[in-house]
Amino acid sequence: MQVKLPTQQKPPTRNWYARDPFHVRFAPVINTIVATLTLTVLGFQVCIYLRQANIMNTQATLAQAANELTKDIQSAFLTVSDVKEEDHIFDQTGDLRWRFTPIIENSGNTPTEAELVMINPRTQWEVQGNELHIALDKIPTLNWHEFEYIEREMRVPYDPDSIFYWPERYATQRDQFVTRRIFGPKARITPYDASTEVTWSAIQKPSEHSTLSGGFLYGSIHYNDMLRKKSHVTKYCFMVGGITIPGSGEPRPNVSPCRHWNCVTDESCKEDREAYDKERAAAPRNPEEWARQHGMHVPGSPAPAPPSQSQP
Repeated sequence: MQVKLPTQQKPPTRNWYARDPFHVRFAPVINTIVATLTLTVLGFQVCIYLRQANIMNTQATLAQAANELTKDIQSAFLTVSDVKEEDHIFDQTGDLRWRFTPIIENSGNTPTEAELVMINPRTQWEVQGNELHIALDKIPTLNWHEFEYIEREMRVPYDPDSIFYWPERYATQRDQFVTRRIFGPKARITPYDASTEVTWSAIQKPSEHSTLSGGFLYGSIHYNDMLRKKSHVTKYCFMVGGITIPGSGEPRPNVSPCRHWNCVTDESCKEDREAYDKERAAAPRNPEEWARQHGMHVPGSPAPAPPSQSQP
């Protein structure tokens, strides 16, 4: 009897070739569609990622801005915006006197340590004397007309901030004018040593060194910003001169801001100093130039030209 053996089968292979007409025709199209959908999904994912990254950057910028705003609100900020006026009878003579004191205020919510230079008409002349000697040390041939021009024409004192930078040779004089104070949050002080007193007698008969003939209340303040770890500068200057008569008819001293040295930010103080230097540069450089500016004639120089006939 003969037994029929089963036919030997080939094992399946991994390579498959589509022989069906449908697969042959539409396989490339299907592959293209799948690839397109894949790229589209990938593009959407990239867009979502970029959008999320942009949102995160915006949030970080807003958080930083909020942090800076908080620092601005909380940081110490020293200003001198006004002068306190007090009138009183000082002695038995019955002479009416007025005392003027700058009001220094910390509008911030954090304390600060400050170095202050506060000059009044009593100490103004000593400061000017030191400034002259320092200028003589730097410039052998000092232009005296420049200092006269500052005092009489510009009618402002020298930059009070320069006292902080006097040479070491003048350290003793410098320390006489620099004081240190701590300002608490929202502190408001009227330092007595920065004040000046004006009497009725001085109004009637102002002397050469009277506060009514060019006296100034001025100064410079260096203080620390504890949050930003920076130092800032504030300057103030008020001129006490002349009198005003209010509606009551009673004369009172006139106090007004100076042309310079009233600034509360580093940038504004820098701009103010540049404007001061520009004005100061117009000072006469020699006696002849000084005489021309004052309509005078210096012996030995040509006489000034006569005015035009067309002038009134």
